[in-house]
Amino acid sequence: MASLLMATMAMGSMTALTGTLLGQQKAQKTATVAKTDVIVRSGPGTSYDRVAKVDKGRSAEILESRNGWYKLKFSGGTTGWIRADMLSVAAPKAAAKPAAKPPAKPAVKPAEKPVVKPAEGLPETPEAQPTKIVISNVAEEKPVEKPIEKAPEPAKAAPLKIEIKGNDVNIRKEPNTKAARVVQVDKGRVADVLAKKDGWFKVKFQHGTIGWVHGDFVKPTSASAKDPVKPAPAKKTSTPKLSGAAASLIDTAKDQIGVRYRYGGTSRSGFDCSGFVQFVFAKHGVKLPRTSLSQSGVGAKVAKSDLIVGDLVFFVTRGSRVSHVGIYIGDGKFIHASSGGGRVRIDALSTSYYAKRYAGARRVGKFSSTFLDTAKAELGQKAVPEEEGPLPMTEPGG
Repeated sequence: MASLLMATMAMGSMTALTGTLLGQQKAQKTATVAKTDVIVRSGPGTSYDRVAKVDKGRSAEILESRNGWYKLKFSGGTTGWIRADMLSVAAPKAAAKPAAKPPAKPAVKPAEKPVVKPAEGLPETPEAQPTKIVISNVAEEKPVEKPIEKAPEPAKAAPLKIEIKGNDVNIRKEPNTKAARVVQVDKGRVADVLAKKDGWFKVKFQHGTIGWVHGDFVKPTSASAKDPVKPAPAKKTSTPKLSGAAASLIDTAKDQIGVRYRYGGTSRSGFDCSGFVQFVFAKHGVKLPRTSLSQSGVGAKVAKSDLIVGDLVFFVTRGSRVSHVGIYIGDGKFIHASSGGGRVRIDALSTSYYAKRYAGARRVGKFSSTFLDTAKAELGQKAVPEEEGPLPMTEPGG
């Protein structure tokens, strides 16, 4: 009877230990989304298609990891890849050690017998020892003997030059994704490597721009490679001026960055593309018509090579007529209310999506009475919904 009691107790302890270890293994396979509007892709890289967009706080099961990316499975069944720096993978908490229970005392001291082993059939390995999920190809996790905060190392083992391998890649002031963005560059740009730190490269472009770029977005190139981007030509100054300084107008436009896109919106509670342009110019005494199509008839036509700050740039994003508008801010970029991006943002005219759909530019500032009458008649009327159509599947990196 005593032997049977001790065997039963051993089986119960083994079952509890197995359950605890399995719970630890499950905890080690989960990750939490650490940023807002994170893109889930079909493969481990920014060139793969977009599967979905998830919000901060979503948890998912880790299925695989590769080159600094995790393959995740969310509770709704969605499966895809997210870059490691967009996630929080916390170490599992140690399972609470069950309180030791005193062994049952038999009424009569039994004769000495061999120690009872776990019942036959119970797993002894691997559940008999705590298991550890090993994730390969993740950012270096080696123990460090020196302080974590250290000066950037000279790029002795790094390539002399790198080439950007994706579009809309962020160059930042410091080697982390929270640092301010210096500039955004496209695929094919070449830069000299100055230093390397924690998977980031400090680079210098041909025209003097210096900043940090993550190693995921670059590849080594030959020492003789040249940056394909040439300095922008000098801009002409003998052109009509906006009502108010162009710099002030662009400041007003940039103050709206992050305001959400709203179908038919004309205020800071939400803009569509032409509502945003109309709002900004109205702040500087310029009254524009309500729609991008009617705005494309205002002012003087401008060649793409002659664009200056404050010019309106137009796109045909659906159908055969102008259906999207933004404001040129210099350096080949424009600011606009993007339906695909979901907010007011800055994009490059050279981006494949916009380059293919570019429909021309206009410079405003002097209006005929016809245009002014049109603008006054449309101000205050019900908003005409506009949107630019879907954006390409590549999103800004870093």
